[in-house]
Amino acid sequence: MPTVLLALGSGGARGCGMSRYRTAGYPPDVMVEIPIDSVGMLDFHKAQGQIDLGGTLTAKTLDRMKG
Repeated sequence: MPTVLLALGSGGARGCGMSRYRTAGYPPDVMVEIPIDSVGMLDFHKAQGQIDLGGTLTAKTLDRMKG
């Protein structure tokens, strides 16, 4: 089963460093990147939109892999 990494920008240096560390140590087979400006830290009311965005971006990424 392929490894999938969903990257959500945290806006902070620690989050970016942690993502780079994980990616370098355990490179994913597929990476789906969520735009950092798609949601704010306290935008809990936007949860369903983020779930939908993640599904859409994941589907597009997997379609590109199929060729």
